Amino acid sequence: MAPQHTYQDLEHTSHLMVLAAHRADWPEVQRLETMAAAQVAALQAPTVAKRPTLAQRKARHQALLAILRHDAQVRALANPELHRQYAAMRFLAVKSAAPLPIDTGNP
Repeated sequence: MAPQHTYQDLEHTSHLMVLAAHRADWPEVQRLETMAAAQVAALQAPTVAKRPTLAQRKARHQALLAILRHDAQVRALANPELHRQYAAMRFLAVKSAAPLPIDTGNP
């Protein structure tokens, strides 16, 4: 399978995850997450391919942006309280122009 198609497949799977999360169908989200992990592994597998064209690189870029949006949506649906707190922190940081605190796990 060509890498571009694999990115498109991954984008489609991530979209299905959003739909399942909206239905609160967490077993389906987990099943799709497993499928997405296999698709990512296929993307990481070495291939003998020609250098992608500009159109293919743009399509891959768009697919990756959509995947990131889908991931954020699923996370917000899975843990709405955490999402609400993060959104409040971002609002306050932007309002005060202060950077967001980063927890490094070190005291």
